[in-house]
Formats: sequence, C-alpha cells, structure tokens
Amino acid sequence: MDRRPVLVLTSKETEKLITMGECLRAMEDAFWELGPGIAQVIPRRRIITPRPDRRSWHWLNVIPGAVPRFNVAAVRIDSATMTFPEVNGRIRMEFPGHFAGFVLLFDLTTCELLCIYHDHYVSPPAGGGGCVVAVRGGPDVVRADCRAPGANSAPAVTPPAWSMAAGRCRAAEAGGGT
Repeated sequence: MDRRPVLVLTSKETEKLITMGECLRAMEDAFWELGPGIAQVIPRRRIITPRPDRRSWHWLNVIPGAVPRFNVAAVRIDSATMTFPEVNGRIRMEFPGHFAGFVLLFDLTTCELLCIYHDHYVSPPAGGGGCVVAVRGGPDVVRADCRAPGANSAPAVTPPAWSMAAGRCRAAEAGGGT
C-alpha cells in the first residue's frame, strides 16, 4: 500500500483553506447523514482532574465523529488548565494560560491518519455553523430527540469541512494550487 505522509496544519494554515460558506455547505451535507444515523457522533467526554494546588484542574476534552459521505472520521482532543475564580460575587469557569487542542482526521476506507490540525480556528465555525445549519434545516435536519441543535453535532459535521481543507493543502503541496 502506498502511504502518503500525514499532513500537519497550524491554525493559520487552516484559516486560508476553506471559507465559512464552504464549511456550512459541507456541514449541511453531514447533517443529512447524521439524522438517519449514517454519520456517527458520540457525546463529548470530559475528564476534569484536580491539580495538587487544589485551585486549578486539568481539563481533557475528547470528541469523536465520522461522516461516510466524506469518507472521514475525526477525534478532537483538547488539554487545558481550568479554574473557577469568583468575579463580582459569581463563580466563573475560566481557561487561563496555555491550551493544546488538535484534531486527528482518518480515512474511513484505508484507516490511515490523513491529517493532524490545530483546533483553535476550527472550533468557532463548527459550533456556530452547526447551529446555523440546524436552524436553516429545521425539523428536516435535526433529530426529534435533539435538545441542542448543532452544539453536540459539531464533531460529526466538522470533519468534512476540514477534510476539504486538508485536500486543498495536499493539492498545493503537489503543485496543484489551492
């Protein structure tokens, strides 16, 4: 089997590879597969572990999804420090300092790891875009048992948009332009 090297993209690189309109169209296609259960997503899992100082916690966020229409599966993994300071008499959840977040994108046919990309640019379009698609499509796109359209579906609908970006980056590497 002829294996391609794994593509590694920074946030800055992903910003230039796909427009919000293209992202929304890819997400809408993915939602159509999510509704009947063709695309798959399981709820995010978060592990919050206290640190020795007992004033901060380590936050690990894991979100998987797969969209057969685009032949991709992805796992988003985030690692951060979390605190709960009191501000103006109210407890707030904050993420001070460094934050590491990555998405691993896999080919469903070959099981190959295609791409690893930083998730800072991906997160806002995925969450916001998922909500836009859910509102646009209404009951035709959102499952009847859904309590938060778009919010919990972002992992399943994000991979196709970013697989398009990875494909464009591969074309640019091969001299085909973006």
